[in-house]
Amino acid sequence: MRVLMLRKSKKKIESGNGGGGFDQTRNPVPEIIVLGYPGTGLIRVKNLLNRALSLWFELGSEWDDKLINSYSGDFPVGMPRIEVTSNMPDFLFQDFHRFEPDHRWFSGRKVLVLTRDPVEVMKNIFLRYSLIESPPLFHGTPGELVRDPIFGLDKYLKFYRRCYEDRHLCEDWVPLRFEDLVQNPEFILRNTLKICGNPYPSQELVERAVALAGVSQEALDENPSDEILINMKEHVLRFTPVVKSYIRNRVQREMPAIYGYLKAR
Repeated sequence: MRVLMLRKSKKKIESGNGGGGFDQTRNPVPEIIVLGYPGTGLIRVKNLLNRALSLWFELGSEWDDKLINSYSGDFPVGMPRIEVTSNMPDFLFQDFHRFEPDHRWFSGRKVLVLTRDPVEVMKNIFLRYSLIESPPLFHGTPGELVRDPIFGLDKYLKFYRRCYEDRHLCEDWVPLRFEDLVQNPEFILRNTLKICGNPYPSQELVERAVALAGVSQEALDENPSDEILINMKEHVLRFTPVVKSYIRNRVQREMPAIYGYLKAR
């Protein structure tokens, strides 16, 4: 994982709640933001960080699933406040033309940007909105979804382009690939905890958090989730070579190289 240490923004920008930002007048804003497009694995990252924080501060099981995206005043002293989000409350109602992400709330914060192979993201979105939601919210083939103005590739690419363009607002801006997380979760978690203020997490903490969260490739293979279920529906989710080539060419032309998907499969 490559960590980019960028300059602090000298301009103070108040963050409203428009576009899914944080209302600073009501809740303390997070110090660390994990931002990712729907279908990139945000739930798995949230679970991993929750387990890691619980072990780091030696909390009991009553804190399971309560440490991320929560602004309770009962947090232990020194615990970083972390938000894991897509920041897209209007995902189903905005096509890529009207989608305008507001990153003013990045100002002075550490932002980890979660990415994933866009082919897998499109599969996840198709699975959720065509096969899981009842009634389905998308009617069409996987290839048609890729070109859809609401669910398709255009909005995915715009999301990551704008995020990259606004990186100067952050204290740190850190791209994080889902593929790296599942292949080497201990290394990624160790680096993430450094960003969160724990530069020397114990090996026991890291190993236990990874095991409890089940984010390794082996754990995913043994315990299929919605993401793995996609691969079990090949007859429905078969992307044609033409569609894959279309995705690959668009990514090569439009996705900032720092995300590491110049040769997305």
